[in-house]
Amino acid sequence: MIVPVALMRLSVGDWAAAATEYGLAAQANPKDRKLWELKANAHIRLGQLNEAAESLKKPAEFTSDPAAKAEIYRLIAGMYVEQKQFDEAEKAFSEALKFNPKDEESLGWLGEIASARGGARSMTDRPDPILLMKAVGYYDKVIALNPENLFAYVNKRI
Repeated sequence: MIVPVALMRLSVGDWAAAATEYGLAAQANPKDRKLWELKANAHIRLGQLNEAAESLKKPAEFTSDPAAKAEIYRLIAGMYVEQKQFDEAEKAFSEALKFNPKDEESLGWLGEIASARGGARSMTDRPDPILLMKAVGYYDKVIALNPENLFAYVNKRI
């Protein structure tokens, strides 16, 4: 059986073999999102973020639900945020918005990325008014969607 072998390999730290085993299991059952996520996790452990992103994207091919597709791209973006790869995170959050233009979480994160790049989170970087206005625009969209979102107001003020 493929999955138990992958689990056995994980216990000894053989992430490359685990990624291969999960890949085989996912090919046998391509609609199983969990298998693709496990494969992605193995790639993350190997520092292979692009391969992890490709694995995470796979379930989006098997759904027509825009909210589910947006969730998948937010998951990918979150992986890139964790690894401080903000260019890739921004692309994935933007992709999520293509499927769900009212996705507060993606809009908020895009605001945060623009804000940080604009110098709002640093006491030493020079402010970039263009990026800061871009951040404010994202926060305004979040506020328009959900006036109760206090974080958007606080981030916009910063």
